[in-house]
Amino acid sequence: MARPNIPLLTAARFFAALLVVLFHYPDKEVLFPRWLASFGNEAVVFFFVLSGFILTYVHAQLATESSSLNVSNRQFFIARLSRILPAYLIGLALAAPFFFYGFLVSDVLNATTFFLGITLVPLFLQSWWPPAALLWNAPAWSLSVEWFFYIFFPVLVNAMRGIQKWKLIASAFLLVICVGALRYAYADISGGPAWHNFISYFPLMHLPQFVLGIALGLLFLRSRQNPSRNRLFFYLGLFGVVLVMAFKPDNEWLSNPAIISIPFAALIYGAAGWPCDFMRNTAGKAVNILGEASYSLYILHIPVLLWWQRAEVFTANLSPWAEFCSYLLLTVGLSLSTFYLVEQPGRKWFVYRLSVPLAPKLA
Repeated sequence: MARPNIPLLTAARFFAALLVVLFHYPDKEVLFPRWLASFGNEAVVFFFVLSGFILTYVHAQLATESSSLNVSNRQFFIARLSRILPAYLIGLALAAPFFFYGFLVSDVLNATTFFLGITLVPLFLQSWWPPAALLWNAPAWSLSVEWFFYIFFPVLVNAMRGIQKWKLIASAFLLVICVGALRYAYADISGGPAWHNFISYFPLMHLPQFVLGIALGLLFLRSRQNPSRNRLFFYLGLFGVVLVMAFKPDNEWLSNPAIISIPFAALIYGAAGWPCDFMRNTAGKAVNILGEASYSLYILHIPVLLWWQRAEVFTANLSPWAEFCSYLLLTVGLSLSTFYLVEQPGRKWFVYRLSVPLAPKLA
């Protein structure tokens, strides 16, 4: 039986994607305070934790059941591919003229770099060679990491679902803290860009956040939920995130996954068990729709920005705020169109061709 959708978490995805959009906007320092415009990397950490939680909530079965997932491994992988591939390809298509121009015309990319891009990026492998992680469409690096998560998700769930829930959550937090401490201890190592790329993009460096999400999901499924307690968790997590955002610009160590994963975990767990009344009214439903299109917003905002920056004939006389609002409306509009016209039909095509049950919307 499919578990019910969680509108509050769907809405949270939109705000996290919006923070990434602000982070990458060229004139962000002019328009936004530093605490708001510098939270893009942390928003991606949120996505990794949320991914583990949502996949567990949607697909995991408890230890008393014979199978760890409610679908076969083949069905799971095809369902995940059908979820991410359509918009992923649209993003690559929109960014392709700039990527090919950088090699064929402007010589910004050498032959080796270009070959790595056309070989690794379409196969979700770019993060395994960190210098190539941002090629073609920069936000796609996190999808390379996500696909690694998907491959190991059935194994991880099967290994974790038999562990006592409090030992499980404590172990997951300990793993996040240990890897976060390692990243902090070696943050200033004289490895230059190569080391920075490794700790920023290499999939294994982000696995603890995904494991934490799985542990939270299993804890949620095994525990009796109390809406009042979950609401408290949500507000405590939100307060923690706001505190980190406020003080991070002058204290970069606050953005370490060992720190930021704690309020993210509280926020996600709380939102999952709190039937927030706001999500039932018109404004909440509108935000929920934006949340459903948040993946398209995330994967398309850089290609749209590249085209936007070439449209100076239309934007030259706009004020900075008018230009940003126009860009944001265009990007959000395209993400909604992609969700309804590409993502959903693309998933149905996979189901029709391969007879795979659709996962719920929140996946």
